[in-house]
Amino acid sequence: MTNSSNCLEVAEKKLAENRTKPKRVISPCNPITSFVILSFLLSWGLWTPLMLLHIEFSNRLWKLLYVAGLSGPFLAAAAVSLVTGGLPEVRALLKRACLWKATPMAYAVALGLSPLLMGVAWGLSAEMGERHPSWIIPSLTLLPVTFVIMALRGGPLNEELGWRGFLLPQLLRKHNPFLASLILAGIWGAWHIPLWFLNGLPHPHWPYGLFLLLVIPSTFLFTWLYLKSGGSVLLAILFHSSINTGIHYFPILPPRHPSIVPFAWWVGLTWAAAGVVVLKERHLWFSRNPLPALAPPQRAPLRMPEAEVAEPHDEFGTA
Repeated sequence: MTNSSNCLEVAEKKLAENRTKPKRVISPCNPITSFVILSFLLSWGLWTPLMLLHIEFSNRLWKLLYVAGLSGPFLAAAAVSLVTGGLPEVRALLKRACLWKATPMAYAVALGLSPLLMGVAWGLSAEMGERHPSWIIPSLTLLPVTFVIMALRGGPLNEELGWRGFLLPQLLRKHNPFLASLILAGIWGAWHIPLWFLNGLPHPHWPYGLFLLLVIPSTFLFTWLYLKSGGSVLLAILFHSSINTGIHYFPILPPRHPSIVPFAWWVGLTWAAAGVVVLKERHLWFSRNPLPALAPPQRAPLRMPEAEVAEPHDEFGTA
């Protein structure tokens, strides 16, 4: 009976220790930090050979690596979504690019605001007597084709699934839209830095500071479209595509224009447009969780299963 009592005491002691022992928790990765690091590693890693090897713009490898680098934000968003939420989260990311229900005003802003501001900037510069080349308008019949090419190969589709499809909703879970837009603008602007060192791009002709001053108000306009469309990435893709297409049609940036005055006008007008949407709806910009339904659910920490303790067994067959 003494041995039986000892077995019971040891088993009860182990069970009590397991109950009081702190459980080991496996915390999921920080999605924002992981996304930003992975985006920069993928994009900058693919663009670095173009800088170091001085690959010519006409080389097919240049185009392959450049376009692949533009996919960094999307690939990073898909990877982090897969790790943190599995395939359902990846599908949710892709579905945000298919949300098409939005007001006509939102579509008008997404498609027409940037070309309108560029046209006004070009006209104001001309009125100021700035020397500019004759404006040869590309064929408007090719406008739809140009727009699609800009969307697919110029960055909007690949970038926006990352910036507005993943990063923006993650930031909105922690910050109000105003602060989230400021943070995103800094990340988005820094991500573009290698483009100033690549052959064949117009970016080396642009003052980076002026470009960054354009990115900041543009980010607020992107956020406004995202919020007003119920979290649609499609509107962001259209807005980004309209910017790139407008640059193709309006000769307001160096080297197509010898002066940075039209560029400066465009920046100023974009700040004015962003200021209007912020001041008009101040409550929206400083509220928390403006789209709570779109915020990814908080995942419970993964816990290691508790060690199973066998029932006490009396080797003598007594209870």
